[in-house]
Amino acid sequence: MTATRLAALVVAGDDGQHALRYASFGEGNSPSAFGHAGVHGQIGWADPATGVSFAYAQNGMSSDLVQAGRRAFILSTHAAGLFS
Repeated sequence: MTATRLAALVVAGDDGQHALRYASFGEGNSPSAFGHAGVHGQIGWADPATGVSFAYAQNGMSSDLVQAGRRAFILSTHAAGLFS
């Protein structure tokens, strides 16, 4: 199963590219993880395989989209690794 974009969610998929294609998942999530990135680095996802879910919202939008994406990736990777 490759990554699938649904009406409101993205499913990671098992092609090994979900961390690159959809950076908000970070690294360490299973192929069944699903979620969606919001505006400027706000994210939410859940991984049924591990039972871990994660949400991050900030009070305001960053003008630096690269920094916001990098922050989302790092936070998601840490959250996914907490129970693995």
